[in-house]
Amino acid sequence: MKKLLFSLIATILVSSVSFSQDFDKILNDSDFEAYLIAYDKEVKLPKDYNKIKELMSDDKIDENEIKDIHEYLGYESYDAYISNLALQANLLEKLENRYTLSQYTQEELADLFDAGFTMYKMDTIGTIGMAGTNCGRRLRNCHGLALAVAVGAHIACGPADVTIIIGLMCHSAATGAHYLMLDNCNLDYQDCIRG
Repeated sequence: MKKLLFSLIATILVSSVSFSQDFDKILNDSDFEAYLIAYDKEVKLPKDYNKIKELMSDDKIDENEIKDIHEYLGYESYDAYISNLALQANLLEKLENRYTLSQYTQEELADLFDAGFTMYKMDTIGTIGMAGTNCGRRLRNCHGLALAVAVGAHIACGPADVTIIIGLMCHSAATGAHYLMLDNCNLDYQDCIRG
């Protein structure tokens, strides 16, 4: 029994040290910083959450709907949307190949991205000045978890990228779902500050 307990504790300690080392490497990786910058620009675009919700009502996006989603996500053109989607997918693929991000829990990924936003002084959700409030912390945590879920979905879309249309549909669905999660985070925040 003591050997089993010792083995369990040793495994936990080794994996936590390993994550901590990877965490530092990822935070200082230029591709990670580039991903955060691309995400930061995208998240600040004006969204039409009602249209996104309508588009995502069947939990998927078909070939015809891809042509409309860029408008709802705030992009000026379809080409700008595709270009940013390709950039983010490429950066995530590099990070996945380098660090196997898919091995981490959603909470670990949320912590990683939160640390990245802090390190690179990005205020993706406008919480500067309210970071110490419970509502602000809940909003930041919710956004971090939504991003972690989205990153997992985009990594899962990777194999579909061989077929351009299916890859686009997969990434567009992941993006649409992500922004619906963010909208829910924002609504919960509004409820929180109202008491």
